[in-house]
Amino acid sequence: MSTLLRAWLALLMLGLAATASAHQQKAGITDVLFNQRSGKLEVAHRFYLHDAEHAIKHLFGKGADIHNNKATQQRFADYLSNSFEVRGADGEAINLETLGFEIDGRFIWVYQEMDLPAVMPEELWFKQDALRALWSKQINTVNLEARNLKGARIGAGKAQSLSFSANDDWKSIALPKSWK
Repeated sequence: MSTLLRAWLALLMLGLAATASAHQQKAGITDVLFNQRSGKLEVAHRFYLHDAEHAIKHLFGKGADIHNNKATQQRFADYLSNSFEVRGADGEAINLETLGFEIDGRFIWVYQEMDLPAVMPEELWFKQDALRALWSKQINTVNLEARNLKGARIGAGKAQSLSFSANDDWKSIALPKSWK
């Protein structure tokens, strides 16, 4: 085989490898909403289905199929739910009820909630570990916001965010007085 042909094949293989890895986003978003109208703390996790497809092979074995197998979808939804933790300022775990999941286009969504406490804590601690043990480049973002009884945002109209990557552990957000 000629040197030119070998170089061309090497470039082709490199390009294919780059294209294959470019499809994986290695990012997840968790939205946490204090909803005074519903009286709930609502949580929605959104992860790329393509990332989930690769992850389940590592988590559940090569035969796992997130596209066509409801049991695999449920196992992955449970994995995402269990990878997210919330604690109050006192360090006590805040237990969330998992409501369900859905596959919507390019994403898998998992929904959780709990009743809002009568007295809001001054800060909340979060840990979002989903897929981070599998991929060192995984970045999970937690967005936190509040809405009043009329559905309008509380707290200058902005969400607060935390980003979890590499070896990040617990991170906290002080709740604005207007949220309490």
